[in-house]
Parts: sequence; structure tokens; C-alpha cells
Amino acid sequence: MSGVRRQPKRLFIIAIFVCIFLIMLGLYRSMMPRLGAEQSCDTSSDGESIAINGHIMWIKVLNRESKATPIYVLGGGPGFSTNYLEKSLRFLAKDHPVIFFDGRCSGRSEYTADLSDCTFQNYAKDLEVLRSRLTSDRKIIILSHSSGAITAMAYADAYWNQLQGMIFISPVGYKTKVKYSDEYLHTGFPPFNQKYANVWFETNLDQLYGKYFANKEVEGVLKDIRVNYALMMKNEGKDHYNYKHSLRQIQVPTLIISGGKRETPITGSKESKKLAELIAGSTYYRFNHSGHFSFAEEPQHFKRVVNQFMAQFF
Repeated sequence: MSGVRRQPKRLFIIAIFVCIFLIMLGLYRSMMPRLGAEQSCDTSSDGESIAINGHIMWIKVLNRESKATPIYVLGGGPGFSTNYLEKSLRFLAKDHPVIFFDGRCSGRSEYTADLSDCTFQNYAKDLEVLRSRLTSDRKIIILSHSSGAITAMAYADAYWNQLQGMIFISPVGYKTKVKYSDEYLHTGFPPFNQKYANVWFETNLDQLYGKYFANKEVEGVLKDIRVNYALMMKNEGKDHYNYKHSLRQIQVPTLIISGGKRETPITGSKESKKLAELIAGSTYYRFNHSGHFSFAEEPQHFKRVVNQFMAQFF
């Protein structure tokens, strides 16, 4: 009889473990979706579309007629649109062509459900095709923010001979680093439907990124951002990289900027200093009164530092 009594207890315990497993699986699928949303390239407000390597991408070119060194701008995320950078970087277009580029399946570009070919190596290939079409007669400067640095590193690894210089703003490190966060405890988990997941992310930007601003008055810089949540989680959680060896071979003028104590866990001054140590002749500058968005938080100071660096390209 005792054996009969134990069986319901065992079944109950097994059922609990199965429920916990299913819940954890559901949360994982919510955080790390297998497929993304689909959307068309959106040029309804500004910019233009361009077909590259089977994807339709969004670009915007300022001062197209200039013959100076072109500057290609890469946003963060990965998966963010570059519009949050435009206002702060327009000063560069006084003398240089400035190309804002939302890469494949990012920002305002076309999204496909299958994201398997959305890798950092392919982002670099897309950037090289764009360079060859728009400014094939000149080497370029890449300006990247946050995780956009990974594409910049991938480009430097494959196409170093096309580089005139690089500017890293609050870059992630040269190799994969897992970020642990309690953000889902404050925002809840994203919807399974990826169209709604993108809206969920954009709606929760203040909660997700608010603590990375030292100057709270400029948090609105992110208000119109567009993001592909599934792409961001794929690149951050599933794709691995290490550009330590290739960066040691780079010998182009490089400016590396970080904020102060309000930087994100994977973009602090420690990571920026490591990059500066790897890239020969690079310059490191820390904005002590900024978080992750120095270009918006200390705009005049940022402009002076970047203009001083850019003076060597005239």
C-alpha cells in the first residue's frame, strides 16, 4: 500500500518540474525568438532605400557633393535605427559626406523573418558594397555607437585597406561579453508576436536605458527609435565574435570615447581602454559627466573632441 501512496506524490513532483520547464522554455522563447517580424523599408519620412546582397536597406546621405573623407554612421542595438544619432552628428556634414546606414533587418530597413544571414561578417560585407557604390574613390571613416562597434571591427578585419579612420562611441568590447540584467523584472517579458515585441521594446526605452543617462534631460533622444528586437537578441545572445588579433593589426587613426559611471555593463571605460591598447596610435577620451550617450549629454564638449580628431583628415 505504501508504494501506491508514493506514486501520486512522485507524479505530482514530476508535474511540477514539467510545468517549471515549460514556463522556462516559454520565457526563453519570448526573450530569444527564433524568427523576427517582417517589414518593408520605410522611407516615408526621409532617407532612401538601396538593395545590397539581397536585402533592402535604409540610408541617408548628408553633403553628398563633398569630396572630403566620407563618414559612415553605424547605430547600436544591434538592430537600432540611426535616427537617434543624426541631430548630434550633423555638424560633421559641414565638411564631409555623412552616411547614416540602417543595416540589414535593422531600424528602418526591410526586415525578413529568417535572420540566419544577419551576422556581423555580413554587415561588414554590406557596408563595403555601400562604400563601393557611393564613395568608391575614397577611403572612409566609420563612426559607430555601442554595439555598432562590432560591425566596425568586422569591417576593419576584412577591409582594413579601405579605412581612413574610426570613431568608437561607448563601444562594446572586442569580444563577446554576456550581459546580465534585471530589466525584465521591471518591464515584463516581450510578446511572442515579434511585431508587437518591437513596439514593446520601443515603448519601454525609458525603463531599459534610463539608468544609462547621466543627464536625464536628454533621454528623449531615443523616443523615435526603431528596433528589430529578434535581431538584437540573436546578435547579442547567439552570435559570438573576437577581434583581438585583427585589431592589433590595425594602424589607422582611431578615437575611442566612453562615458562615465553611467555606462552600460558592457561598454564602460574598461572595455574602451582595452580597445585603445589593441589599436596602435588610438586616442581614448572619457566624458565623465555622460552615460552611454555622450553625443547628446555633452554635445558641445563632444563636438570639440571629435572636431579635434577630424582635423587630421583635411
